Amino acid sequence: DLDGDDYWIFWDRELLKHVPNHVEPMVFEGDKAVEKDGEITKDDHVDFVIDQLKTASLGQIANAHVVWADKHGAEHEKCIELAKLHSRAVDQPKTGKAVEMPQDLRITEWPDFFEKKGKTTYVSEGVLGFIYRTVKAVIETKLPMARMAHELVDPALVVAGHEHYVGSARLAREEWNEKVWQ
Repeated sequence: DLDGDDYWIFWDRELLKHVPNHVEPMVFEGDKAVEKDGEITKDDHVDFVIDQLKTASLGQIANAHVVWADKHGAEHEKCIELAKLHSRAVDQPKTGKAVEMPQDLRITEWPDFFEKKGKTTYVSEGVLGFIYRTVKAVIETKLPMARMAHELVDPALVVAGHEHYVGSARLAREEWNEKVWQ
């Protein structure tokens, strides 16, 4: 949301030409804030906080978006609807308007990377599932990170001249590993 937050955008035309199906950003019209006539009292503050706690749905909406996108892609109609709801839910504390998630957007089957015990799950075929299972394999089998990383290099990401940086990259990785695996 663009309500005074600081942000930085980097558009590299060379990078963007490799992004398939680039889509324009969604235009979002926010809800108008609920207004109150008269003085705002301590009771109003308490009621507001309690109402926010009762109706907060941001996490539920965000998780549903991740699941729908994992199954069907971020451009799926349900993802678009959830993105709109998410924007409204982010603004809920400012507008005072509760955001309800429709029943048809609720999740009944969770990807494995959510680790939802006792819930119906599926093996995610998306990038988050891949990352989840790769990290889980490293942790469970304690395979050396260097071997794992070497096996997972995507040739499309290898840049000509990268050899020049291998030594300093190895040193940085060793420092990182020492800190992380202590």
